[in-house]
Amino acid sequence: MFRRKLIYRLLLLLLIFAFAFIFPLMIRANIAIDSAIDAFTRESGAVGFDSTNIKIKIKGALYNDIIVMSFYTFFIAFLLSMFFSREIILPIKRLFKGAEAIRKGDLDVSLP
Repeated sequence: MFRRKLIYRLLLLLLIFAFAFIFPLMIRANIAIDSAIDAFTRESGAVGFDSTNIKIKIKGALYNDIIVMSFYTFFIAFLLSMFFSREIILPIKRLFKGAEAIRKGDLDVSLP
């Protein structure tokens, strides 16, 4: 049951990470790409230059990079959370077992 709760919390963390980091970053990148390419076409004076294909290619490559980078970041965060959760949970489990033994009347138990 504890592992299921941990997995649900990690999935919730992924969703929060996606909404708090990935989507605003993609929106900001979209605006920056549009303004940079529009400024370039205005400064170069290219008449009849179609910048939509360039925008689509740049945005596609950037979005792919952001998604891959976000996946790796989440994976590393997942591994670190598993490591640190074990470090925190093991002493709590030992304390719980000791408290249960004391509750049952075994007063010779030493608590960590």
